[in-house]
Amino acid sequence: MIENTGFFTNTPVWLKKIGLVLLFFIIYLVFVGFISFGGEIALAKVFGISDSVFREQAKSDSTTMLLNYIINFLATVLIIWLFWRFAIKKSFPEIGFKDQKWLKNLILGMVCGIIAISLGFLISLIFGFVKIQSIA
Repeated sequence: MIENTGFFTNTPVWLKKIGLVLLFFIIYLVFVGFISFGGEIALAKVFGISDSVFREQAKSDSTTMLLNYIINFLATVLIIWLFWRFAIKKSFPEIGFKDQKWLKNLILGMVCGIIAISLGFLISLIFGFVKIQSIA
């Protein structure tokens, strides 16, 4: 449980949870941002081009985009594991994979993610931030 973490020892449980969520997001944004930026620089060096040219090329080159997404995914898994291991002080499978309903929770999480992304797209479409030029 979160009560045994050692963080926020004399505070209410609800405040501990809010503090841990905020701490996670701050660490996540900083860490994954640095990993993503470092990954872009490393990929630019591998391809032998400057960083600014790499960023422009990455917008249109699917291989470069895929490598960038893989780096971001691995950084995300790493920061979740580090936070879960050292801040929450639990093992990685305890995130929810030991639960009997892990598959149901996984599917529900994927559906919620699809809905959230679709809503973001629809809002962007409604307010004119996205335009569909053709459907192939």
